[in-house]
Amino acid sequence: MATPKKRQTDSATQTPVYCLKVSLEGVKPPIWRRLQVPGNANLGWLHAVIQVAMGWTNRHLHQFVVSKRSYSDPRHGLEDFADGPSVLDESATAILDIAPRAKSAAFLYEYDFGDSWEHRIIVEKILDPDPARFLDLAYKFTRVQVQWARLRHQLPIFS
Repeated sequence: MATPKKRQTDSATQTPVYCLKVSLEGVKPPIWRRLQVPGNANLGWLHAVIQVAMGWTNRHLHQFVVSKRSYSDPRHGLEDFADGPSVLDESATAILDIAPRAKSAAFLYEYDFGDSWEHRIIVEKILDPDPARFLDLAYKFTRVQVQWARLRHQLPIFS
């Protein structure tokens, strides 16, 4: 008797969910957001989520700094300005690559190099894959994508 084939499931539903706390540094009262994001999301996508969550307008350069390595959009040409090591492509690096199953891992997101808005990102929890949680995240991220599209085209955002 043939054994039944295992049903193929979407790899996105099998990725862990990262619970992140994003805190704007150096301001009082504290400004922070808690986010749940799929671990396989790249840093370019996380940039878009942070822009929407923090109410920024995507009008300035940004970078992620992880263990003295910088990640950004290569179209910005940050390597022309940096004295240190090369700037890596944020879209080629996933969250789980920089914080692999490490609770309490932390990294930096800097937005607007003139004002230097630094955000500390702390991995508070890593949740096991759960298809139901994935569907909830997919709904929320669809809303983020709509808001991000409006930001990119400088249209007003409506809640």
